[in-house]
Amino acid sequence: MLFKSKYKPTIPHIMREWVWPKAGWLRWSQYVWRRVWRLADSPHTVAIGLAAGAFASFTPFMGFHFVVAFVAAWVVRGSMLAAAIGTSIGNPLTFPFIWYATFNIGNWILGGKAKSGDVDLTEMVGHVWNEIYFRVASVFSAAPDGPLDGVNNAWLEVFWPLIKPMTVGGLVLGPICGAALYFPVRAAVQSYQTRRRERLIARHLVPSPRGPDQATS
Repeated sequence: MLFKSKYKPTIPHIMREWVWPKAGWLRWSQYVWRRVWRLADSPHTVAIGLAAGAFASFTPFMGFHFVVAFVAAWVVRGSMLAAAIGTSIGNPLTFPFIWYATFNIGNWILGGKAKSGDVDLTEMVGHVWNEIYFRVASVFSAAPDGPLDGVNNAWLEVFWPLIKPMTVGGLVLGPICGAALYFPVRAAVQSYQTRRRERLIARHLVPSPRGPDQATS
């Protein structure tokens, strides 16, 4: 390609940008929310889509949050783009709290079957980060290993004591987080769309719903 960038990001650079964006988390979050407000769908469609993405962030299926978000958005008839943006609720700043909360709540619901002596949460988190690094490296390298290679019985034996309670906890906390986001996001999108339409009417770029005579009175 004529205008293709010659700069190829390295794996450490990609991971560093994911952990701490170059513009900082505050500017990054402001950019994300502006994208949400400016989506062309109805306030309900945007808000329920974002809620679906937030729900996906509470599942322990790292690397598949987009897939979970899209499926959830399809079920509730939400915006797919809003669902993708909603997965940003899960990020390096929030994941430690999400994982801790989902694991403990899921463990409590399951009757405390995953005892502290059976699961070393710190060790498991280390395994998760190593797995993320491998998946990212496999995408940006010529390695033949695909993103699903290595998922075998041994892998499940290591991660299942962690995944099971986190999945149960995520099914509880995910909808709660989604519901908590739905109403303020819907109101914010509605307010933005109303103000935008009023500006367009004032500039005579769209017709007034009251008619030309009433609009000028």
